[in-house]
Amino acid sequence: MMVRIFKNISVLILLAAALCFAGCSSSSSNVITVTISPASTVVLAGQVQSFTATVGGSTTLTVQWTCSYSYTPAPTTAVPAPKPVTGTCTSGGTINGGTFGTWTTTASPPVLIYTAPALSSFPNPAPVLTFTAAADADHNKKGTAAIALDSGIRVSITPTTATVQVGNNQTVQFHASLLNAPPIGLTWLLTQPNTASTTIANQTANPLSTTCSPTCGMIDSNGVYTAPTTLPTDTTPAGSKSTTPTNVYVVVNSTSDTSHFAVGGITLVSSTTNPISFSGITPTVVPAGAVLQDIFLNAHNLLNTSTITFTPPGLNAAAQNIDPATQIFTIPISPSYCTPSATGVTPVVTCDASIVTRVRLNQQNLAVPENDPNFPAMITVNNIPDSSTLTTNPPCVKKSSGGLAAISCPIHLVYASPALVAAVPDSIPVGTDTTFAVDGGYFGSCNNPIVKLLFNGNLTSEVCPSGASSSSSRKFIAPLQGSQ
Repeated sequence: MMVRIFKNISVLILLAAALCFAGCSSSSSNVITVTISPASTVVLAGQVQSFTATVGGSTTLTVQWTCSYSYTPAPTTAVPAPKPVTGTCTSGGTINGGTFGTWTTTASPPVLIYTAPALSSFPNPAPVLTFTAAADADHNKKGTAAIALDSGIRVSITPTTATVQVGNNQTVQFHASLLNAPPIGLTWLLTQPNTASTTIANQTANPLSTTCSPTCGMIDSNGVYTAPTTLPTDTTPAGSKSTTPTNVYVVVNSTSDTSHFAVGGITLVSSTTNPISFSGITPTVVPAGAVLQDIFLNAHNLLNTSTITFTPPGLNAAAQNIDPATQIFTIPISPSYCTPSATGVTPVVTCDASIVTRVRLNQQNLAVPENDPNFPAMITVNNIPDSSTLTTNPPCVKKSSGGLAAISCPIHLVYASPALVAAVPDSIPVGTDTTFAVDGGYFGSCNNPIVKLLFNGNLTSEVCPSGASSSSSRKFIAPLQGSQ
């Protein structure tokens, strides 16, 4: 009986030992991974970008690099929704009128150094490059990094909006400014997009849109737009669901990069159905010495060729130009506010291009108050095409010369009680010369203060000493003598 018990115990011990040996000696195989850093990035023309491959789970850390590309061709009438084009790429290889760029690799550490093509050899359209690193330890284990090429070119356009009359050879000069590229090799396009178009390029205003010229006007290589002789009755291509026939978009881009562009807007008006008018301003009385003041002109269909000037108060004051880029904003009428009726449809509905223009007077305009209400300041709209129907309302006045008219409306710049809110420093040692700043408002300007600054009842010698560049209508800087 004892012998049988010992035999059973021996079998159990041997079985346990076998299980322990099997469990202790077994090990799972290593999992090989490949990652690339960075995994994606944007590289500008001519710039250099390094990519580092990291192999995990193996003592063999080297990789093999390959390159592939993808881009979508421009849509056309024949192929309105083109499919992406893919392929493999080589260092220095050519594509779309440019090159892929160049790159070199090192084995240890596994690094790829990529140099993007210069602007002179930049592809258009630019492909997306994908670099793949396959581990030498297992070629099925791969990591990828994507590069989006960017020319770095950015485009802006001025003016951004324009109202132009048809039928009298009206023109507008558009200007394009380019970042990271000279303003040469520009392409100008006139278009009328249609969100319902089956051609993707015609759904928005972009360099690949179908042109609406000459029906909607013409634009030359210098950005000079000439209005058509008659008001368009339909868009080109016809039947736009999102653009009215009188709305035209100007698109400008560099030939080096069609993916970055700027868009301006033109509203065409008829001198018969959309006459220009300027009959008054609001408000007519404003405080002198302020930082800024918005004046709203009751003006319809003002053209970009109609300049606006401000004349300070006084008998022989000279007119000052108002900067159209920073001080003038003409609010256009959108199709949602007014939609003109189609040809042959009654009742006939016509829509003005604009019904109000805002003029923002700045600190320099507001510096001088009027001394005589008979000689107020004036806001004048110049170069209005004159006609017998062009009239205005008193106290505005119209002057005609050579087929053009100017309408001026008075604005009164009056004294306002100056405000004093703080003085810095708030304490000084007795007998010490110093300079102090006074914060408040309605002070006028450095060169033409309209208030007096006193300290302990004594008039300061000057409110804008040499070097006091921070003085303004809200702050004066003055010297203080220790004897005061």
